[in-house]
Order: sequence, then structure tokens, then C-alpha cells
Amino acid sequence: MKKSSFVIFGLILLLGFCLYWLSSISNDESEKKLQEPVVVELEPVVEENPAPELKPEAEKKDSNQSEANLGPSIEIQKVFAQNLQAMGTCLETQNSVPGEELEPSLRTLIDSVRGEWGESVITTEDWMQIEMETPDGEKRRIRVEMDFDSETQVQRKLKYMAIDQVGQTRPIEVAEDQAVEPSESLIASLEAGNKILMREKFERVYFQNGEEIVARQVDGFLTDIEINRGNKSFKCSQVNQEASTCQCL
Repeated sequence: MKKSSFVIFGLILLLGFCLYWLSSISNDESEKKLQEPVVVELEPVVEENPAPELKPEAEKKDSNQSEANLGPSIEIQKVFAQNLQAMGTCLETQNSVPGEELEPSLRTLIDSVRGEWGESVITTEDWMQIEMETPDGEKRRIRVEMDFDSETQVQRKLKYMAIDQVGQTRPIEVAEDQAVEPSESLIASLEAGNKILMREKFERVYFQNGEEIVARQVDGFLTDIEINRGNKSFKCSQVNQEASTCQCL
């Protein structure tokens, strides 16, 4: 064999060996890739109907709330309706008693006689007062009353006072120009920041033919009433209680 033939044969063997070596490396790399763990990123799952957020239980009503603020009981309303019927009989007047249970308020009383007496022509307030307690625990009173001392006119005057543990009062100074015909804003400023214990007022309501209603109210409800028509009077005390008593005079 010629020398050139040996060279060609050697080159062919060398080329074959290189191809075999490259093929074995490629297979090893493929096997390594197959053995490596595959990591798949998953999108977060969103619930279609998420569970509702739990909320704390609603606050309970103040257990110290007074009975007056809750309003008159059904029994008291029944007694008041009966008293209105007795009033009509006593004063010989047609008064409207639209139910067996009526709230003992001045508005209810006026509505009951409006059909025969018409609308009231004037309402006067003899006095009003507010009992309250400061954040420090001191009892105080705001009182506005009609002053009849003046010879020329009647004026409303404000009195502001502190009340000690035995009920004795001590005046708290208010400027004279503010105490005469006090404004609603002044009264509101004296109330501000204090706990209101009771609101009380005494009013008179007059009608066109001389009929008169005299009423004392506590926390918006009647406690004592006097209804005058001609020479007859109908009086009730403790209207805001079941033990209400009335007289025909």
C-alpha cells in the first residue's frame, strides 16, 4: 500500500474518533438536563368568594340609660288616654282621644282639644331648668325664669348655680348683659361637656275663647297639668306615672 493511502486511512480513523467523542459528550449533557428538577412558577389562586371578615360584636346600649329617656310605658300611655276622656267629661268639651294608648306630651294634649278650641293663640314659659353633672362630678343647674319685678316689661333672666351634696345652691356668676334675655347659644355653651340629668319646664297655653292649659314637663313628658275652661278646671298630678290622680273642680 502506498504511503499516501496510509495517511488517508489515519485521517479517517481520527475523524471517526472525534465524532464518537463529541456524540458521547452531547448524550451526557442531555442526561444531566433530564435529571435536573423542573421548577414551574404557579400563579396565586384567588378565591371567588373570600370568607367575610369577622367584625366585633356591636356595642351594647348604656345600661345606665334612664327610664325617662326610654319613654313612658304602655300602662302609662293607657292611663293618660283615660285621663283625656275624663277631662272631656269634666269640662263638657268635645276632645279627640284617637286611641287607647297615648303619649303623655303637651302636643298630644293640645291636639285633643284643637277640634273644638281651635289653634292656640299664645304660649308662655314661666320657667325652665336643666340639671347636669360636670366631668368632675359637680352638680349644676341652669334656670331661666320670667322676671316680673320690672314695672315696664317682663324679662327672662338666667340663673346659673352649683349644687352641693345636701342640695344647697351656690351662684355662678354670669355677665348681666348675657343673663337678661339669654340666647340659646349661651345656654348651649353652659351645657357643653356636661352630662344632662334632667330637663324641666313650666308652660301656659292660651286659646281664643279663654281656655287655658298649664303644664309642667320633665324630659319632654307631662308630669302635672291643669286645664281651665269657663268656671271648671281639670287637674292631674303624676301624669308620667301609673299612679296618676285627677280632679274635676
